[in-house]
Amino acid sequence: MRNLEDWLGRQLFTRRANRIWLTDAGRDYYMNAASALTDIASFTQALTESDPRRPLVISATPALGELWLPEQLARFAELRPDVPLELRFQAEDPDLEQHGIDARLSYGGELPEYRTTALFTDHCCRWAFRATIRCGPAGSR
Repeated sequence: MRNLEDWLGRQLFTRRANRIWLTDAGRDYYMNAASALTDIASFTQALTESDPRRPLVISATPALGELWLPEQLARFAELRPDVPLELRFQAEDPDLEQHGIDARLSYGGELPEYRTTALFTDHCCRWAFRATIRCGPAGSR
């Protein structure tokens, strides 16, 4: 609260002997802030209730969509059965805004125009084989 008071340049509370109460400026600030927060909550509720069945649109690379995503979606469906999902499997990174995509799952680095988060790390093993591989009965090539 002291940071807020410093930023505003006004004392919002009177503090004495382990007691605290609002100053006149603090009371005014509280009333206006509470009113603004109530308006924001009402507006948010109206927006979210106006289209309650809008699906959460998730785009993923085909590999992630087939190998990693099914288990994650099963857990999500248990936690939030009320949220409809729309899945799109796309090899190339689409323009999320243009295509109405809420989240994109892909391999690779940062996309500067979006907020990105690493979900997991993957490890690859290199395999090498000799040019000649024996097939069939012992001794044959």
